[in-house]
Amino acid sequence: MARALASAALLVAACAPDTEPSWAFDPIELRPTEEGGVTGFQTWELFSEKWDKNHAEKHYICAVVVEFEGAVTSCTSCVAAWEVTTSVLESDCDAAIVDDPMFTSLVGIGLGNLSEDPAAPHPGSTSEGRADYGAGWETHGLAWPKTLDEGGTAGAAWDGVEPFTLWPTAAWPLEI
Repeated sequence: MARALASAALLVAACAPDTEPSWAFDPIELRPTEEGGVTGFQTWELFSEKWDKNHAEKHYICAVVVEFEGAVTSCTSCVAAWEVTTSVLESDCDAAIVDDPMFTSLVGIGLGNLSEDPAAPHPGSTSEGRADYGAGWETHGLAWPKTLDEGGTAGAAWDGVEPFTLWPTAAWPLEI
């Protein structure tokens, strides 16, 4: 009987969902404004520790959507850059998670030179995505005109008209 209870307890523990976020992945949508600024959304998708092994959606826990708006600024490694202010728009996470200042730490966003990587999602139209989380500019990932994801055509660089997708090339380990 004790062995059966121990086996049942192990089975329940093995099947229990992992609800503690360990990884964050933060794609960004960037939209130009008529004044030369930008608006957009940064969606922090949070995943359990197991997500690191195969990036399966089944390890999704919750998301924090951050809205931002920004005005033109300078960045030596950017062809276009904006200083942004952020605020949490919505979330399906617990309040304790949403309150973490990491989610609203983005203070600058920029687009670098065109990527030379032939494996880029849209060769010839993919730029380097840049971000400043308060400690200086760093590579966020890759960026391209959003219309390319929908089968449209676009120029090779930021034109101040087309929305852009900034896709991270790495995930953030979390310590919330």
